[in-house]
Amino acid sequence: MACSKSFQRSEDFINNVLDIVCDKILEHLPISIAAQTSVLSKRWRSAWLSLKKLNFDADFSEPRYSDWQKCSCIISSVLFHHNSPVHDFRLFNPFTNWDAMNLSQWISFLSKNGVRKIVITNRYTGIEFVDISSYIFSCSELEHLELNDFKLNPPPNNFRGFPNLKHLELVDFEFTNQNSFSTLIGSSKMLVALKLENWIGTYHVAIDAPCLQTLRLKGDFESLAFRNVGSLKSISLSLKAMPKKPITVETVDAVNLLASCCQLQSIRFSGHLCKVFSGENVGQYFLNFNYNYKLNHLRTVYIQGITGSNAELKLVEYLLAISVVLEFLLFKSGNLDIESELKMSRALMGFPRASPKARLFFLKK
Repeated sequence: MACSKSFQRSEDFINNVLDIVCDKILEHLPISIAAQTSVLSKRWRSAWLSLKKLNFDADFSEPRYSDWQKCSCIISSVLFHHNSPVHDFRLFNPFTNWDAMNLSQWISFLSKNGVRKIVITNRYTGIEFVDISSYIFSCSELEHLELNDFKLNPPPNNFRGFPNLKHLELVDFEFTNQNSFSTLIGSSKMLVALKLENWIGTYHVAIDAPCLQTLRLKGDFESLAFRNVGSLKSISLSLKAMPKKPITVETVDAVNLLASCCQLQSIRFSGHLCKVFSGENVGQYFLNFNYNYKLNHLRTVYIQGITGSNAELKLVEYLLAISVVLEFLLFKSGNLDIESELKMSRALMGFPRASPKARLFFLKK
């Protein structure tokens, strides 16, 4: 009897190990090949229907580029026959005629099945952005969200935020109003990484995220405000075009605010942001250079597009003076001739440095 029980336990253990191995193998297979494993044996017959990661990437979509209907039917069949939670869902869309209704149904399904990560890339650029389904706000267990080339409408009144969201990436995006953006960011208190690129619909960006460590903004904005960002360690700001109106004081004071309230280790400025500090009306853009502030954690500064104007040089001088542990200041000029680059480099190299380890490097174009 004891021998029989021992044999049963051993068999159960082996079966469990085999299930784990099957899952690991299936996780690394393209979805179309994973489905074909159902013919291998009884054990494999339905194993792929319990995958927690479903990846309909470019390898899946592009060979079916001419037939969106067929592609859509496959995705729907896989999802609606699935018999376990889907924690990770990825979709790449290269189609010109895809139906947002299908996407809405898929997100609705995912919202009821414990999805934690959603990555949807829409490579078709039409006249208008595609609406992302409001069911996205029902995915209450989301930890990671990446959306490319969509439109976000205001959340429903019963939306209580994404309590577990840590990574948010929105690229080529439209916010239908300011509330869409502020509600999304303000309701994600666990957010650690935020990337916004090429957005429209809001030009007043306010970041209120107590756990945020990494921030990347690349777009057009007229004001920028930081509130409650004590955990921020890395920031990249790129202004795509010169604003029609002067950047507000709230934006330029943001640098001093960052200096006084967070653990910033890396700063990157690029695009037209440097030109903001060297506008004709300097009084509109002038920073409050308070040398009592100290960037006690800043180790790397990268400035792209610097032209050597007095205002830009003053900004670099200020950063060198208050960055007590700085190790690298990297800079790349913006459309300067060799003589002007040399003159600017000499000026930068001559500034006093609060950190004895600080080294300046001029990067070639």
